[in-house]
Amino acid sequence: MDSTFFNKLCQVFRERLKKPYHAGLPGARRLWRVGQELAEGIRTKVCGGGNINGNHWVSYVVQVDSTHSHLLYGDSFGNDPPNEVAAAFHWWITAHVKLLYHRGKLAISPQTDGRSCGILSPNAVAHHVLPVSVNLVDEKDTDEARIALFVQVAKWDLESVSLICALETNSVSELLT
Repeated sequence: MDSTFFNKLCQVFRERLKKPYHAGLPGARRLWRVGQELAEGIRTKVCGGGNINGNHWVSYVVQVDSTHSHLLYGDSFGNDPPNEVAAAFHWWITAHVKLLYHRGKLAISPQTDGRSCGILSPNAVAHHVLPVSVNLVDEKDTDEARIALFVQVAKWDLESVSLICALETNSVSELLT
């Protein structure tokens, strides 16, 4: 999930007494749909990140198995989730999934500087989802990881632009023939 999911979850939780949470609540339809997909077994995981206090990225994984729902929370400073975030996830998960609820820690590399959370947070989610092919980034390697991510995004962007240009060129040439 992108960070807007995290933000929307916290917002809907804060407003739940004034605006009851349901499938038709404007702005909360995606939140409801994902919750129902967890409840129905269409999804077994929801993973993503969010920003705390406007300056720190954290990660989460919501996992549902046959008997339990779990929130795994990862903060590169080693902190537990802020009370509001913990309460929002508990409220949302239990609104949809009627199983025993547990909270745990998501494996994440420790942070010793003021800027690495932006690379460590998505890395923790990627490692959780693909533990064999994605290792946790060592804190001393965050600059290299940041550059590698930039290169991946740049390649993807170039490939996307090239594909769009090729499609447009083919469409124009088809029109001319």
